[in-house]
Amino acid sequence: APMMRLGITKHCGLGTWSSLPHDFELNTEPDFEEVFFYLIEGGPKRGFQVGRGVWHDNSEVDGVWPIKDRTFSTVPMGYHPVVGEPHANVSYIWVYLVKKPHWEKI
Repeated sequence: APMMRLGITKHCGLGTWSSLPHDFELNTEPDFEEVFFYLIEGGPKRGFQVGRGVWHDNSEVDGVWPIKDRTFSTVPMGYHPVVGEPHANVSYIWVYLVKKPHWEKI
């Protein structure tokens, strides 16, 4: 049975980038499912999520979408950094299913 992993990434700086891919995420595969819940402090409480890789159904993604405080977004397997607008501090809670042993991050 898949294991669920849950964590939080807390930023210390304003307008900084986060979430570089783990090695296994660079070799994209279908069925990977991850969700971010954004906690944005300061400034306009907005940021941007980048997604480059594949969704859980193996469809390709290469895009950027706006994010807001206290909202959810699915993120693709692959490259998925997030950044806050100037004067905003972006942290996020992340959760994903470990359906394959080599997907273990922690």
